[in-house]
Amino acid sequence: MTPIQADRLRVWRDHDKNFTETAKTLGIARSTLHESIKAALKYESADPGLQSAMNATGLGGGVVTGGWRIVQETMPDGTIVRNSVRYALKPDEIEPIDVAQALINSLTQAPRAVVSVPPTVDLPSNLCNFIPLCDLHVGGEYGDPKYLDEVFSAITRLVHGLPKAHKAVLLDMGDLLDANDHKGLTPASGNECDVIRENHLENTINALNIMRYAVGLLLQQHNEVEVHLLRGNHDETAYIGVMVALSVHFKDDPRVNVVVSDDNFRVIPWGKCAVFPHHGDKSKWEDLKDVFSDQFPDAWAKAKHWRFIWTAHVHHDKQKQLVGADCEHFRTLAKPNNWAQMKGFFTRGGICSVTLHKIDGEVDRKKVNLKPLLLQDKPRKVFT
Repeated sequence: MTPIQADRLRVWRDHDKNFTETAKTLGIARSTLHESIKAALKYESADPGLQSAMNATGLGGGVVTGGWRIVQETMPDGTIVRNSVRYALKPDEIEPIDVAQALINSLTQAPRAVVSVPPTVDLPSNLCNFIPLCDLHVGGEYGDPKYLDEVFSAITRLVHGLPKAHKAVLLDMGDLLDANDHKGLTPASGNECDVIRENHLENTINALNIMRYAVGLLLQQHNEVEVHLLRGNHDETAYIGVMVALSVHFKDDPRVNVVVSDDNFRVIPWGKCAVFPHHGDKSKWEDLKDVFSDQFPDAWAKAKHWRFIWTAHVHHDKQKQLVGADCEHFRTLAKPNNWAQMKGFFTRGGICSVTLHKIDGEVDRKKVNLKPLLLQDKPRKVFT
């Protein structure tokens, strides 16, 4: 009998075995109380020897759900007797909850950002700083805290070096999280991720804090900050939690626009230029050009001077000019995972910013590079 069951049994008897009044006193559902009382009475009526064996296994509290335990007992003559006990516990201690409502309640009570004060200096109204954060894979390397330090440091160095501009666009290009859930597998292909699985919540909070920190830095230097988060092949739905929480956090700040959308294809216009972002795992540049020009004909036509198709996914820098569009992959800060290392991919980590003029297109670019993050940090032996 668990402590919770024992307590409910006592209160039930104090109320003359009235289920309705007992459930009301305890603040639980009547059905939940009924299950607890039934389990407690079953325990009370069990054979004393079985009770002793179960108690000896330390099964109180519902920590485990079932299995075999070896019970050892010393007889009066000194003989040691061992018996195996098969057990199964039903987790009836927690009443089912509405997860969606619980999330809404938590977000309602969550602290929101203090409304920020715009910079006092005049900022060029024709300039916008774009910061594409690509494949950060938060939670990868089994939650290595050194990597998180590198991410915060790189963002700080990058933002502090940005040219003055009226607006900033923080663009998560997908795979912000290394895994979509506690299973630690890529959703589509089922490939194993080198990710800490025990605490997907912590990984999500770390990802949220990275984005929140970057927005806070950008607010110190820009009049407006726009935030986009894209689906990746590692975090096909997990990024939505970060996006919604970020939106709620900055809800009261009119200078921050967190775009809440799960669209795979979108346009970020800037004057006679436009950025067309996509994670890059489903389509090649040539195909993306066709999709964007077909699905966003007005935006494509309005961007008469410069069109930029930006992708991530491949973890390294690559550029290509198509007719009517400049295409670019961006590198990641993350260390190559085991799969990439087996393929011989050892990308050099880094992030960058691209400053766009409303007429002239790209007019500035800043980079922050890390030391090569290879297979091991220690020196390797070279055989000659």
